[in-house]
Amino acid sequence: MNGPDQITREELYDLVWSEPMLRVAERFGVSSSYMARICTLLNVPRPAAGYWAKLAVGKAPKKPPLPEAKPGDQLAWTRGQQLPLATRSPPVPKPPAKRVRRKRTQNRTERAPAHHLVTQARTHFAKVRNVESDVTHSLRDRYLRPYKRLTIDLVVSSSGLDRALKLANSIYSAFEAAGHRVVIPPSGEGLTMPATPVEPVDNRRYWEVQLWRPDRPTLAYIGSMPYGLSIYEFAERIEMRHVGDRYYPVGSEPAAYKRAPDRFYTWTTHREIPSGRFGVTLYCADQRAQWSRQWQDTDRKHVESFAEEIVRTAERSAKAVSELIAEGEARQQEAHRQWLEDQARRRQEEEAARIRENIKASIGELDEIAARWAQSKRHDEFFADLEKEASRLPDAKRMFVLKRIQRARELLKSEKALNAFLAWNLPEER
Repeated sequence: MNGPDQITREELYDLVWSEPMLRVAERFGVSSSYMARICTLLNVPRPAAGYWAKLAVGKAPKKPPLPEAKPGDQLAWTRGQQLPLATRSPPVPKPPAKRVRRKRTQNRTERAPAHHLVTQARTHFAKVRNVESDVTHSLRDRYLRPYKRLTIDLVVSSSGLDRALKLANSIYSAFEAAGHRVVIPPSGEGLTMPATPVEPVDNRRYWEVQLWRPDRPTLAYIGSMPYGLSIYEFAERIEMRHVGDRYYPVGSEPAAYKRAPDRFYTWTTHREIPSGRFGVTLYCADQRAQWSRQWQDTDRKHVESFAEEIVRTAERSAKAVSELIAEGEARQQEAHRQWLEDQARRRQEEEAARIRENIKASIGELDEIAARWAQSKRHDEFFADLEKEASRLPDAKRMFVLKRIQRARELLKSEKALNAFLAWNLPEER
């Protein structure tokens, strides 16, 4: 195991087939039912009820193999925290070696079954933060903001939700019908998710509205190539008239205003509101490459009609996008190599500067020791001269002078030069 709180799917597979689930769960401080859910999350087969009793009498069924992990599958589980980020760059994804045989599509009049991600999203988008219908509020407050952020990448208003879910279902089902999985990836994959271009092109604001986004992208895998799918409802800038205590689109004012407009004090302004027009962005979710394509409603066709074209675009571009990722990986490796060289150069410069400072400090300390020694020598010579002169004095006066010399020596008592020199540090000793 990688640690007491983390286990890979291979380790979990070996563990659940070597001892009962209750003991496995005790290792991680969770219940056996919770550990069974972890097995489901990691796609790890586990022994059925009664397996260990049958094993004791030699009648246990054969142990099934561990299924091969597919792109987008979670490969490990960590208790109480997100999965650790990879310390190395992931391998460059590859398009499928062979063209996937497309399944027979359903009749256009036949309704496709709901994709499991769409079924979950319908529940998630039923529980949202307050949505403001009054245009005095920001554009951000007019889009749905689910409390659950682990859901599909869908930016939509309440009025456009039903169509948005049907659109998502048609696109996800088209990818699945072509043999490509559509999933929400596990955390820690290092994938990117671009901003949603919902605002009008002629928007004259100088800042960008931060709309709700999920925690992770919605991915369709072509081989091991991660393509992100973002679905969003465009906003439009329209002229609004303030009548009474609220705004109305110009031409849709209340009847009282239309009958007697002179009775109202009004003004007009421009506001952004969800338009009911939808767009889809297909993009490379690998952060090492920038590639995207966009489809949107037109006067003649709705974006739903482009579902199979979106799939074909992903399939046809897989090789080129893989090459873009390889080029991005090469740039990252070169940037990392340059960073390592810069770090080594910086360390060398810091070491050279440290050595210069140590040499300077050692010389300064040595000069200070020599200066103290020279001063001590002058004091000794001075006291020796005094003692020589005092020897010629009468006894009483000579004793008086000698006592003063002794007291002066005590006041000027200093460390011996040899001891100071032994305590001195060479540059390499600092």
